[in-house]
Order: sequence, then structure tokens, then C-alpha cells
Amino acid sequence: MNREIDFSGARGSNTGDVYHELWAVRAALQLLDSSSGLDALVVEGVPSVDGSGSQWDGVDCTLLFGGRSIQTAERVVIQQLKYSASKPKKSWTPSRACFGPSASDPSSSLMRGLGKAFREVVKLRKGGEFGDISIELATNQPISDQILKAIDRAKREGVPSSFSTEWKAGEDKLHRLVHASGLSSSEFEKFANCLKFISQTSSRFRLEEKMLVEISAWTEAEFVEVSQRLRNYVRNKMMMPETAGEIIEKESILIQFGVTDHRALFPCPANVKAVPNLVPREISRRLCEAVAGGQQRLLLHGTGGVGKSTVLQELPDLLPDGSEVVVFDCYGAGSYMDASAARHRSRDAFVQLANELASRLKLPSFLEPKSDIDFARAFNKRLELAAETFSRTRPDATLLIVIDAADNSISAANARKPQEESFVVDLVSFEELPRNVALLISARTGRRDDLKLPSSFKPFELLPFTRPETESFVRSVWNAPKTCIDDFHRLTHGTPRVQNYA
Repeated sequence: MNREIDFSGARGSNTGDVYHELWAVRAALQLLDSSSGLDALVVEGVPSVDGSGSQWDGVDCTLLFGGRSIQTAERVVIQQLKYSASKPKKSWTPSRACFGPSASDPSSSLMRGLGKAFREVVKLRKGGEFGDISIELATNQPISDQILKAIDRAKREGVPSSFSTEWKAGEDKLHRLVHASGLSSSEFEKFANCLKFISQTSSRFRLEEKMLVEISAWTEAEFVEVSQRLRNYVRNKMMMPETAGEIIEKESILIQFGVTDHRALFPCPANVKAVPNLVPREISRRLCEAVAGGQQRLLLHGTGGVGKSTVLQELPDLLPDGSEVVVFDCYGAGSYMDASAARHRSRDAFVQLANELASRLKLPSFLEPKSDIDFARAFNKRLELAAETFSRTRPDATLLIVIDAADNSISAANARKPQEESFVVDLVSFEELPRNVALLISARTGRRDDLKLPSSFKPFELLPFTRPETESFVRSVWNAPKTCIDDFHRLTHGTPRVQNYA
């Protein structure tokens, strides 16, 4: 399949629109990721103080974190997208950024649009911190060194008050940027510290662009339908005058998937507390080395309390850059035997896994919890799609799917009357995994046989803390004498959970 967008002819003329839509769709999907902190999104403007939209001419996306309005959000990100299919190498120079149709009139220039947006955000957030505002220019074209150096100078040295006057040909480049922005010198200093460039030369932009190209090239009907549904929704928000500036919230996106409750798409969220002072374990390194070496099926086992779930928190930092770790929590803080939780059932488990994967990668490939679906097969299709897309955008990275405390899922299924089957049985029976995907199962050593894992799973046993590991743990909270640490290690048998309780 040719994954390159055809920039010629009629298709090339609306490539920018497609790019804007997909950018906004991927931003909107962050609303479903509870770890993102994104509470609301606006495309094509925001209602301004006086009710008009002219102050937002330079805004394509507004992201609101920790609040659902400009006034209440803890952090505001304003994004202007500039995408050129025909001239991707044309630079944004000071002259290009500072004029509109007329070289002498900056009123419709890029800098004026960004300046207006900044001034309006500041006005709405009376008394707010400027560090909570980010003004981003995202473009597939390079940013001229002249602009970068001028903005850097404004950050380091400030902006002379004389730059508030009209700029004349041949004068300072920074002066020209200030004049075009419509901001005073003091306003521009604050604006410069909020301004960020996500350009052709930025790894973040290149990653985003690759992902958008991949999504636009999807051909399988099921995924094209979901992607198109979201794009149509965003397009209506962007194009219809009556919807300009309307807030898009999590509930708005959920409706596009035919549900109204977040729990329908994420029925079994992880309930594992992050450990603030992780003690590095040798087995974490060994697991990641095995994955990097091509081992795709792994079993981490150990007795109760030796830190299996904690070890998993080390893995994201030890895998190749760009890797993603998706963890399904079978224990659920003890709720795994609760019939209302149903963490062992295929419907809930595979919906959670599929949608957490889609959410993490910001892919419009969510699995809707319909009753007539083969959930194991549906998850497998989404895993293959995610892996293929992932491999083209991050070729050296790994998608690691972790099933934590899988033995609890088997126990819950066996305890049901009549007896049910755990989703783990289906998952471990997948005959092939995509090349860049690995599956890690964790369980208690005494219950590992209950999993009936195929022989392709390589076992790794996690033992209690060694004496040096106990010392590392103790010294994270108390500078104890060595004799005390010796006694502590002996009396707790090096068991991390017991040591943590103590």
C-alpha cells in the first residue's frame, strides 16, 4: 500500500484541510485519555470577551487542561496550524510571518493572528500566570533562524520600549515581529516566553505528521468508518458558522462512539498506585532486554508481595525510545471477584485493552461495546492496526501489552456459577503477534499452571529484595544505620510489601 499522500491536482488542494481535521481529531481523542489532563477542546476560535470572534483569527485549536473554559483552565494551549502540501520546504521568514496580502500591512499576518490570540487569552485569564499559557505554531515548513534568534533574544534580553513604534524597512527583525504582532514591547516579552514552534525540524512534528499520513491511508472499512465519523464531527465544528467556538468535551466524543458514559469504553481502568521511589530491579532490565532481543511472550512470576506490579512501572523507561506500555489490571485493588466489575470477561477486558491502546496512541480505532462482537477477534484486529501504524512512525519502538495478576482473572472466572472463561485464555492463544508487539503476563508462582500458557512464554522469576535492594528502599525514607538495615532485611525476609507496610 502506498502510504504517501498525493499532493498533486485536486487532492493536493484540500490536503491542508484533511491535515487540520486529523490534527483536531487526534487532539480530541486526548479527551478520552484520563492521564492527559485535557478537559476541553475548541476548533476554529473561542468565544471572546465581547462575543466576537475576530480576536481568534489565528487559532485552529485551543486545548484546555484542568478546566473547561479559558478562565478556569489550569493550562491553555493555543495552536495555529500551517500546512503546505506543495511547498513543504518554504521557510517562515520574518517578512512572510509579518505581512498578509500587502507587504506593508501586517493586520492579517501570521504574527498578528498569534498576537491577538495571546492578548485575548490574557484578558480572559485576569491575574493568571503566563507560564500557564502556550502559543504554538505547528507547521510542516521550517522556521527561519532569523525568527528563532529574534524570539530567543526577546526571551533573554527583553524587548526595547522603542519597538512599540511602527517598524520601517531595514530596521531590526525583532522590531518587525513586535510591530506585526500588534503587541506592545512589554506584552511581546511575555508573548515570546509563551511562544513555541512545532515545525518541520521538530521531532514532535515529524512524528505527528507520519501518524496523520498513516491514518489518512487506512483502507479497512471498520476503521475508516470510525475515523470518518470523527472527522465529519470535527469538520462541522470547523466549517459551520453557528458552531464556531463551541466547546468539545469528553461527552461530545463519547457520543460519536454511541455511548454516553466513559465507563462504557473504559470498563476496567487500572487501579494500581504509582510507587514514588522505585527500587531498580535487575529483572526489569532482563525483561526489556528479552523484548529488545525479539522475545514476544513473557511470564513474570513470583510469590505474593515481591513487587510484580511495581516492577512493571519500571519498564517504560527501559524500553527503546517511543515505546508504549499498556497495562491491564486483573486485580483491580481487590475487586476482581466482584461480579459487577467483571474484569475477567472478554467483553470488558478486550474493550478496555483496545480503547486504552487507541487512546494512548491517539488512534480513531476505538472498540464499541456492542453485544454481537467477537471481542477477542476485534481486539486482535485493532492490535494489528496499531502495530502497523506504530511501526511506520516509530520503527525502533515496541508496543508492550501487560496483563498484571492474570491468575486473579482465572480465579474470578472459575468462581462464577456456572463457570466462565477468562479473557486471558483467548489472549494467550493468539497464534501470531505483530513483529513490534510483546505480551507480558504476571502471576503468582503457585498459580502459574492455572494459566495454561503455551510453551512459547519465557518465564522470569521475581525474587524478594536482595540486601542492597533493601538498603536502597530503606534509605529512600530513612538514613538508617547498616545494622538496622541488616535486621530489617532479615526480619522481613526481603519482602517488598512487608517492608512497605513497616
